[in-house]
Amino acid sequence: MKQKNSLKTIASILLSFVLIFAFSACSQNDDSSEKPDTSVDIEETINMVSGDYEFVGSSDNTVTIAKYIGKDINIEIPGEIDGKKVTAIGNVSKEKGAFEDRTKLVSVVIPDGVIEIQDNAFRGCTSLKTVRIPASVTSLGNYAFYNCPSLYAIYFKGNAPQVGNYVIEPVPYLDIYHYEGTEGWTNPWHDLSMSSYRESGEYYYEVNDDNTVTIIKYIGKGVDIVIPSEIDGMKVAALGNSSQSAGAFQDCTTLASVVISEGIIAILDNSFKGCTSLNTVTIPASVTIIWHAAFDDSPNLQSIYFEGGPPQTGNYLFDYRSPLTIYYHEDADGWTNSWYERPTKIY
Repeated sequence: MKQKNSLKTIASILLSFVLIFAFSACSQNDDSSEKPDTSVDIEETINMVSGDYEFVGSSDNTVTIAKYIGKDINIEIPGEIDGKKVTAIGNVSKEKGAFEDRTKLVSVVIPDGVIEIQDNAFRGCTSLKTVRIPASVTSLGNYAFYNCPSLYAIYFKGNAPQVGNYVIEPVPYLDIYHYEGTEGWTNPWHDLSMSSYRESGEYYYEVNDDNTVTIIKYIGKGVDIVIPSEIDGMKVAALGNSSQSAGAFQDCTTLASVVISEGIIAILDNSFKGCTSLNTVTIPASVTIIWHAAFDDSPNLQSIYFEGGPPQTGNYLFDYRSPLTIYYHEDADGWTNSWYERPTKIY
């Protein structure tokens, strides 16, 4: 009899454990069933989409870009999305930047009205070369342009912004430009080389000691252009820049033909490097120097017309792939049947 009572007791205990375990499992299942609803709400809040952008709207009717989902490699970020002003380039999650790891991105123009470039915004954009930042930007977050090894020029339009940690990784040949007359800049700036510039029409430029101009950046969208001989009443002496890094027309991939005006003396380093659609160039007799890699990585360059004698040259002048022929005037001295290993013809 005692044995039967013991068995009943043990069975009761086991049944209690089973019931407790089953109740606990049901409770856990109830908790997990609520979690997807919460995450969906978060995703719906963050991932509002318009065109190539996911964004977050604020109560003040402004927008923070959360993620770029397009495929363009040269982009101008819009100043408005769905009629709301863009004031920040995120990260919304405090983890992933809006353009982080977009490894094919080459150039970026940030619109006026953006105030913040937040943490990691362009981190890991390994092909990024140039960035234009408007005067409205007052803050650069942590790692905003970190691990961007191809970056060679950033152009700031306004006063020096507040910066976080490791904002811009120092890389070879990177130059920082600030608009002349703006405040808060030093040279160097956060261990980065610094120069000032001015703007006129489609050109950024520097003023030389002799009151001539060096064009340092073409910001237009022309296909066939004539480079002016004067800017703001000053003679244009050179194309390129004083740092011998970023070329004035470098990576202008839509440029097809260029006429350089008389009076310009020097075509400096990398001036037309990476102009992948460039087909023809006319160079005046006043040009006496064409410096390193001036037309390198421009594989479709077919014709250069020289109006004077052969200039002094640097290294790696032309892209080895380009089907280039050099044309010169019959009465110009110094030309040979092959110049810089390219065929020559009289025109």
